[in-house]
Amino acid sequence: MKKLNAVHGAFIFLTILLPALVSQNVCAQMDSTQRPQPNRCNLAVGAGQFGDDWGISAELTTPTFWNKALALRFKGSTYWLECYKARQDHWAPYRMVSVSLVYKFRITADAGTYVAYVEAGPFTILPDERYSTQKHVEGFSAAVGAELFFRQCPRVPVCYFLALGASACKASADTLDGEPRYGEGLTFVNGFRFYF
Repeated sequence: MKKLNAVHGAFIFLTILLPALVSQNVCAQMDSTQRPQPNRCNLAVGAGQFGDDWGISAELTTPTFWNKALALRFKGSTYWLECYKARQDHWAPYRMVSVSLVYKFRITADAGTYVAYVEAGPFTILPDERYSTQKHVEGFSAAVGAELFFRQCPRVPVCYFLALGASACKASADTLDGEPRYGEGLTFVNGFRFYF
């Protein structure tokens, strides 16, 4: 397992711990009339890890349906292949598109509104030709997550979200020695979600 270096530590602090601490303080100051309604359409931007690879993502989630609990989430991501960087000393990206079914559990407490969710669905990886002869690779992922609302704007509630999950697919960097696998294993994403 790789050692956690200073860059990874700074990334974790700035994208996970700091927003979580701010969200707790601001949520505690909300009264019941300010609490957001997390059943609307939302747009999210995030960063995280997909197996060994770091990347960024954008998500669009539909308004909830079926008893205000289910939604569809469409996601586009770009990740940078860590094993290519280690061998070639250059970054090589791969793109990923996915659609997932999301089931939300809304929790309202005196301290604020929180949303826990479970999501699962298929994804497609579009690898770079520098390390793969595959045009696209399909897989499946599932995750559990939480949303912590930390700012209430008149029209657009904003929350910090994080999710931890796992993925499975048969993607391999088949032009590199040993044909290392990627796009599978543990996943983590966090970022900000804007409700409309």
